[in-house]
Amino acid sequence: MKNIFLLLVLTLCIASGFAQNEVRFSGFILDANDNQPVEFVNINLLRQDSTYLGSAITDSLGHFSISFQGDLNNNYMLNFSHLTYEKKSILSTPADNIRVQLNPSGYNLSEVQVKGIRTKAINRLNMEYLVSENLKKQCDLTSEILEKIPTLFVDCNSNVYVKGNSNVLLLKDGVKISHKSMLDLIPSGSVQKVIVSYHIPSKYANENYSAAINIITKRTDGLTLLISPKASVDNSWYDTKANLNLEKGKNSVMFGYRMHYRDLIAHTTNTKFDLSEATKTFAEIKSNPYSWKDNELFAGYTYNPSSKVQFGAEGYLSLFRENAKKEYELDHRKYNGYHERFNTQNYKAFVSYKDSVRQALVEVSYNNENIKDEDEYFLSQIQTFQNTLKDSYRFNAEYNTKIASKAELNSGFKYEHVSNRGSYVNSEKLFSGGYHGNTYSLYAECNYIANNHITINGGLNMYSYQRKFDEGQEVKNFNIFPKFMLSYAWNIHHNITFAYSSHIKEPTLWSLLPFVKEETPGIYSKGTPDLKPVRTDKISCEYSFSKGNLYVSLTPYYKQIKNKIVSMEENYLDGSLVYNDNLKKYQEWGTELSFSDNLFSWWIVNANVCGYRQYISENSYYNKCLNTIDWQLVSYWSLAKKWAITLQYIHNGKQLSYNGYIKPSNTNLAQLTYKVNKRMKLYLIYVYPFGKMDDERYICSDKKTITTYQKIDVQKVLLSFTYNFNKGKKSNKKDIYINVDKKYE
Repeated sequence: MKNIFLLLVLTLCIASGFAQNEVRFSGFILDANDNQPVEFVNINLLRQDSTYLGSAITDSLGHFSISFQGDLNNNYMLNFSHLTYEKKSILSTPADNIRVQLNPSGYNLSEVQVKGIRTKAINRLNMEYLVSENLKKQCDLTSEILEKIPTLFVDCNSNVYVKGNSNVLLLKDGVKISHKSMLDLIPSGSVQKVIVSYHIPSKYANENYSAAINIITKRTDGLTLLISPKASVDNSWYDTKANLNLEKGKNSVMFGYRMHYRDLIAHTTNTKFDLSEATKTFAEIKSNPYSWKDNELFAGYTYNPSSKVQFGAEGYLSLFRENAKKEYELDHRKYNGYHERFNTQNYKAFVSYKDSVRQALVEVSYNNENIKDEDEYFLSQIQTFQNTLKDSYRFNAEYNTKIASKAELNSGFKYEHVSNRGSYVNSEKLFSGGYHGNTYSLYAECNYIANNHITINGGLNMYSYQRKFDEGQEVKNFNIFPKFMLSYAWNIHHNITFAYSSHIKEPTLWSLLPFVKEETPGIYSKGTPDLKPVRTDKISCEYSFSKGNLYVSLTPYYKQIKNKIVSMEENYLDGSLVYNDNLKKYQEWGTELSFSDNLFSWWIVNANVCGYRQYISENSYYNKCLNTIDWQLVSYWSLAKKWAITLQYIHNGKQLSYNGYIKPSNTNLAQLTYKVNKRMKLYLIYVYPFGKMDDERYICSDKKTITTYQKIDVQKVLLSFTYNFNKGKKSNKKDIYINVDKKYE
């Protein structure tokens, strides 16, 4: 045995003596003229005898990395090539942080046609979608580009969904967009790439986002003007978008205007069933008109004194008005009328610095929300007035840097002070209250590229909040939100990602203030001051395959929600009082399937299906478990050079709640597009061609059940057009079709 052991040790020593070390080359490729990163540079690594050892392609930051087993002391040949730059070769020993500058070749890409298949979707920790010039020519709006990206959906009201969830954070070049309605203020021609993060970065863990979309753009001198009105045939639906973007030298100016108008009819049915007496009562209310109008204004300015530094300021104003007159369906007796005014103002200033290694950002912002609501109850001759005033001041500082060549660290600090006040007046009494709140968030996140196959991401957000009410009640809490992701990729097309993340959602003011309000006949509501924030933890394992236009992913997951805010019911006066409370735990198991492909050159399909099982152990009078399927489908047919048809359907299943459920409305539309010329398109849109816009809420107790069903008449035929005027530098690029194995053929 001793001889065998010595022989084994000797064998290992000999083997280690002949073993080779891991050799690694990494660095950045820059444009020799402006020192900007160059994407899609091909790097081939050779021995001095021209033996091929490996290759890589630079990313959007111009970074590359090649690893293999070899001798650390030998010299190796690195060849750099790109269609629009002169070829370059260097001789070097293994090194990190190599800096190579390439000189433009003078080639015009319009004269180059590269054959092959472009792999558009690249999925590692995040999904990156490369936006082709051909796609930008087809889409006058940035929202139209998003519609054609796997797992993304945009509904008829311009709400963006990621895998069926609309709590989406929108970023432009890493900076948060003031309001999601301003998405189309980004010129579609400037979009270079879209990065979709299914697990929110640690920085935003306390802001209740389920996913993030970062739209990467490129500045080009010129003027862009876009006008896009939309109107229904019966004059009940109007939308208007108007954008102006001016890029000149170091300055950028943006103006945006949005107008949304609806004049609809809503039907609400409240059904109360008394279990002890076996009696059922109905209250059928018709809202005619149910109308609202929103005017949104945006202005922004950025100044770029150099390619690395940017100063910016922007402002956003929304003037929302909602009116309704309600009457009983059967005898047309007037029930009530209400008028709501909702004014929102956002102002932000920022300064950023970015080079090939580090990035820093400092932001300060102010937000004001002022809500005034007036209700008149005709039968009881009662008038109520409700007012909400919220002021918030925010500060954010973040710093991102590359550590060596394989790791990147993102860190920062956020602070917010909130002053929130509300008042409620009826004919008998004045209720008023409010609170002051402070939140602190310290976060750090690290991304580590172990090799060409493995990428690791880990983050932590430490979040503390404090709310102090006028009555002296104080609520404090401290939370830690960890995040971890591990990605393994093989042979270009396949990727598997294991991920864990968590985030928080704060309760709204009116869910906190304990005022009793009559919502509909016999049904009242009030807030709960000591509500806790909602915490969501999610674990998932995603497999994805991408090749050419095809993208497929399968994601089993488990989600747990603590302190979920739910509605509860108790007897009150002549009816029922609905109030909010925290559940201890809500659990969900499910699997998501995403598919996107060009079935033919003229037919694009984008689909997402999620089946999941919900569980609430605290349910006593309704099911503890509920199985649900949500799905979304977008089908795009390019019938001819100028004609196209889009069909979209979003199905929302039942959501399990405390002793009940909520069934949100489905969404669908059909759209016919005709391209008049390079500047104008005409649209014929049919909103809700299938089914109707209806939602349902059900809650039960030991003595009664309450079902609230609402239907809104929104089947409309809309006419629209977009006029897109561009003046300035033109892009002469044609599509660069990237071979699925070599990037360039």
